[in-house]
Amino acid sequence: MLLQRQEQLRQAVGEEKAKEIAAKPELFADAEAFCMIHRKSRFVATVGTLATAVAVSTVIAPQQGFRSGSHFIKSNRMLVYPASAVMWLVYYKIWTVKLGYS
Repeated sequence: MLLQRQEQLRQAVGEEKAKEIAAKPELFADAEAFCMIHRKSRFVATVGTLATAVAVSTVIAPQQGFRSGSHFIKSNRMLVYPASAVMWLVYYKIWTVKLGYS
């Protein structure tokens, strides 16, 4: 069954690519590392974005006349949501590079 699957994969990628993979399997065996890098990056990006959003909204809220950071976020959704999305993308990119993905 394993040999049958190996043959299916060989046909799917083409004979030339299959020979390249067989010659240097270490170049193609990093799928688990790839998954771990992106899993960690997504986690750090999410936690970092939440922590930064809470801290920034708490600091900015009194300066803008709001009682708390949550009131600031609720009143400025059109500003906060896109800013949070960009912040998440920046954290994600930084951590994927920091963890070794290029």
